Amino acid sequence: MIYGDFLKYGQGVVEKCTKSKGCLLYLILFRLLNCLVVQTSFFPDEYAQSIEISHYWVFGYGHKPWEWESCISLRSVVHPLTYAILFYVLKITQLDTPLAVLYAPRIFQGLCAALGDYGMIKLVTLWYAQLYSGVGGGVSGEGNGRGNISPVCAVLICHFLCWFHFYTICRTSSQSFECILNIWGVYFISRNYLSGVPAKGGITIPCSSESAKDKQSNQATGGTTVVRRGVLRSDERLAQEYHPPSSIIGSDDAWMFTPAGAAENGRTPHHAGGDEAHNQDDASTTGYYSSHQCVPHNGTTAVDKIKNAHIRNLLLSLLCSSFCVLIRPNAAPFWLCVYFLYLVKSAKEHKEEALRMEQVLTVGILYTLIFFLLGMVADSYYYKKITITVVNFFLYNFVSGQNSYFGEHPIHFYLSCVIPSIYLLFTPFTYYAFFHLIRNIRKERRRSLVDAVINRIDLIVYVATLLEVLSLSLSVHKEHKLLIGFSSSYGMYFLLQ
Repeated sequence: MIYGDFLKYGQGVVEKCTKSKGCLLYLILFRLLNCLVVQTSFFPDEYAQSIEISHYWVFGYGHKPWEWESCISLRSVVHPLTYAILFYVLKITQLDTPLAVLYAPRIFQGLCAALGDYGMIKLVTLWYAQLYSGVGGGVSGEGNGRGNISPVCAVLICHFLCWFHFYTICRTSSQSFECILNIWGVYFISRNYLSGVPAKGGITIPCSSESAKDKQSNQATGGTTVVRRGVLRSDERLAQEYHPPSSIIGSDDAWMFTPAGAAENGRTPHHAGGDEAHNQDDASTTGYYSSHQCVPHNGTTAVDKIKNAHIRNLLLSLLCSSFCVLIRPNAAPFWLCVYFLYLVKSAKEHKEEALRMEQVLTVGILYTLIFFLLGMVADSYYYKKITITVVNFFLYNFVSGQNSYFGEHPIHFYLSCVIPSIYLLFTPFTYYAFFHLIRNIRKERRRSLVDAVINRIDLIVYVATLLEVLSLSLSVHKEHKLLIGFSSSYGMYFLLQ
């Protein structure tokens, strides 16, 4: 089929670009072209809620939108503050020409969009080349009727070629920032679904294709899983290169990762490529440790290092989600669902290296209170009164119903109009994917509905996205722009079916 041939050709291009050391540079060039090609206006808020008020703050003239009046105080100052800083730099350097003021915000948004694409690559690779490599018949696609098309490449191809994402992501709107922050926030919390033991000198990924000798050796040592940094197949190498020791996100230590739910279910995850090293007694010379060993490293046990990494990932995820909710309060249902299910998982998990429910609650509540207190101080300083913009936004849009002034739509508007206009011919497959997800969850007779979801972060994100769409449907006023922040999430699952 033409579609299958297109995916095969696109896989070669995607693999070549993502494996390159200049991956981020390619993404930047692509999004800079994107931001310069898109010359149209989509909705007024891409100006009124960002660069228009920023221009008014810095240069002292222009139009001040009604949302920023003290009697309304509907928007947080956090999002337009980023553009205000950009305008201020242009002003003090005397580079504030009309052309620079016009294109500087677009270029800045293009750079942010490229960073979001980089996060998308890391997220999809983490999910479907490391955590859940068996999705769709395996990472390499063998035996799934799709040749050698990997789920990772299929998702990335459709992500970069989605017309709606191309049309909206480089716009100076809070929804575009929401999409980028959602991607990175989900990526960081997804890392906590991996359990690892530090090794020295590189990234270690579990290998499959055990020989009989390897299996006997592992059984003789108590079934301990040992891995080596061997020659990896394309998808494993792709996963490895997304987490280099010197990356801007990765830590200084190398980790051996296994899915968080595998050990407790009595299963050992396997990834294709390489031979397993069963000589675990000489870890000091090989640099590999078994998943059951806790070898002291610089005076800290492996369990402590894993917990510290989990706390760091949780804090980074909370940072992204807090900014997201502060600039887009609509995102609150999505993140509440994600963190609630993560909290339930922490309560049910009894592994030594996993964060306990009390730790997750303490970190989450303290961080959220501190962050939103700082946001309230900033907004109150600007509006000259005590202001909680998130509360004002909720009251205006969901309680008072005053947003009906801008138009009313039926409750099924997002499902019957917006999603079909985004996915066009793929719309039936999109709905089938969600029905398939719900059906599979309901088939889990042995476990409760929550238990069927909490062990897979990708399912959590899909369920949270569905909840977000349903919650947005409760407002009388609906727009296409409100789904920009989640266009990457609800398109991923149907591609894997």
